[in-house]
Amino acid sequence: MVIREVLDEHVSVWASPIRCYYRPYPAEPDACHQVAIIVPKRRFHNAVDRNRLKRLMREAYRLQKHVLDSVPAPVRMCWMYQDNSIADQETVSRVVGQLLEQICKACKTNVL
Repeated sequence: MVIREVLDEHVSVWASPIRCYYRPYPAEPDACHQVAIIVPKRRFHNAVDRNRLKRLMREAYRLQKHVLDSVPAPVRMCWMYQDNSIADQETVSRVVGQLLEQICKACKTNVL
């Protein structure tokens, strides 16, 4: 339900090969950012490839999530991999960093 909410009423940022749909939500006590990671079965038929990409994206987010500390409200995000080839860790990490910066900037300036 939360994922559907984000995908229906979203703002998105994109940097090849990842698109991030996000939506700030009202702060609740002890609320934190929420992340869903999607790698479509249509593009990667083998579960091993899908799991590898999800692992790469989770790790890149984990290492860079401190960027969102300055955002005033918690954010729900849905990260979707949109390329047909498997990217390396450097590329995924660089793109996730760029997207987090864009989200942080947009949330601070209330461009939603």
